[in-house]
Amino acid sequence: MRLYLNAQVEHYSKFQCSSLCSLVSCSCYLACLAPRSPAAHQPIRVWLKVFSQLLFALFEACVGPESTSALVQPVHELFSEKVIDLTLGIMSMKILMSLLVCASMALTKAAKTRDTQVSLCPANWTPYNDRCYYCNSTQTTWDDAESCCQSQNGHLAFVGSVEEYDAIQQLVRSAIGAHPIWLGGSFSITVGKWISVYLGLDVSLLSPAQLTCSAAQCCLVMDFGDKKLGALACSNKVAFVCEKGRLQP
Repeated sequence: MRLYLNAQVEHYSKFQCSSLCSLVSCSCYLACLAPRSPAAHQPIRVWLKVFSQLLFALFEACVGPESTSALVQPVHELFSEKVIDLTLGIMSMKILMSLLVCASMALTKAAKTRDTQVSLCPANWTPYNDRCYYCNSTQTTWDDAESCCQSQNGHLAFVGSVEEYDAIQQLVRSAIGAHPIWLGGSFSITVGKWISVYLGLDVSLLSPAQLTCSAAQCCLVMDFGDKKLGALACSNKVAFVCEKGRLQP
């Protein structure tokens, strides 16, 4: 190996400086791609050993064998092993740093996605799942409340699950306190049951309370008295919550 390298020095010494830079760049590239397992390190260790011998041979070609001290060779061999170990350590650190950078980029992307989702609701509207909600403290009749929501491309809030009920209740508490509010449901005389203004769904199965109302027209309210759904005459004036889909990004 030593004789072969010395024989090739004459050829490599004719290279321009850019050729040596390319060789070093290749070494750095392999270092970045190096796996971390000790077994996988062995081929890279051999390559680095050859690279070190080549550099030493180039050094001898530049200064001449007679100028190379007898101590240079053992010192070179000792330090080449140290440099190889250090290089392998740097490889592992580079891999670790790459993983940390990738994790940081993933978290940053997730945070930006979350912020974008929140911003898909208009100002003063509260996001929940794929919907936006707005609590209006103005006390008005059910019909006027529904008209107001429709003017904002929405409708009175529809309670489709216990989780959604809890989310709307928390919104109302923080906005206007524990007061009855209109929701998107009214009693239909033609079908004889409670219906929703949203897709005409039956809301009687969604409420644990017995919805009773003696008025000619009854509408659905969130009743904070017993924390359940209730019913009031649609002509009553209470606050309301509007609901609509999120804006398209």
